[in-house]
Amino acid sequence: MKSEKIIQTRDFDEDLDIFLKQGYRLDMIKPADAPVEAVLSSANHTIKLRSRDRLRGSNTDWVTGRAGMEYRDLIPGRLGG
Repeated sequence: MKSEKIIQTRDFDEDLDIFLKQGYRLDMIKPADAPVEAVLSSANHTIKLRSRDRLRGSNTDWVTGRAGMEYRDLIPGRLGG
């Protein structure tokens, strides 16, 4: 059985390079133009690498909802916040 780990990183590009040099395969990266999230795997492990600064400069809070989907309030002042 594969283990799965989520890693929050301050230096996304550097940590991604470290895992790739260790032999992990890059399965997914997003967004393509300025990546902030990647899924890497090896024979026994899956790693979800996420930048702590998910939107690179945004202070918007993300919330994990049903089925692991992530949401953010685009209009925070509505309905009392």
